[in-house]
Amino acid sequence: FIASEITGNPTDSSITINIVPAADMEVSYEYGTAPGVYTSTTALQHAAAGMPLETVIDGLQPDTRYYYRINYKGKTGSEHTFITQRAKGSTFTFGIQGDSHPERTKNQFNPDLYTRTLLSAAADMPDFYFTIGDDFGVDTLKNVNPETVQEQYINQRQWLGLVGAPVFLVNGNHEQAALANLDGTPDNVAVWAQTARNALFPQPAPDGFYTGDAEQV
Repeated sequence: FIASEITGNPTDSSITINIVPAADMEVSYEYGTAPGVYTSTTALQHAAAGMPLETVIDGLQPDTRYYYRINYKGKTGSEHTFITQRAKGSTFTFGIQGDSHPERTKNQFNPDLYTRTLLSAAADMPDFYFTIGDDFGVDTLKNVNPETVQEQYINQRQWLGLVGAPVFLVNGNHEQAALANLDGTPDNVAVWAQTARNALFPQPAPDGFYTGDAEQV
């Protein structure tokens, strides 16, 4: 896989899983409510090389922990877990990070320390995980185009995938996704950044569960 699997958009009855395969393959997911016991399987899907593929597992029970793994090319992936929306008033656990800047490997970023940090967060089994900005540095790129911007989001996947929880992304100034950068055309850094986010991370939008600005940009 070009990017390890990552989850997002948790609801009271569903979860979304995103993968980016390195080769054409057929994939499905096994899942259940006990570790190592998979009582349900999703339909087989074709995953094209280099193209993000999102799968929604729905029909789930609220306030329930599930365990799942991917099937591909006669192989099975590692087991992961998530929990659907908890009952109102319940306690829950979440994690927050910011300013990770994995593109700054020469002066402000230590990949080993970042890995240890995210594995420590994973040990808490958070219900969900926030990035709160400057986790995808775009403004330091020598050549800014859709491909180089997307590379920043693919690069971050290898780490955020370690958390093992649905990820919610918040923009900072270094993501360059501000309204001020929009110029009415699709050829600007704000559009490229949000396109990469939407393709590589399951992001919520207004629907029957999430609320928010419904304007299409």
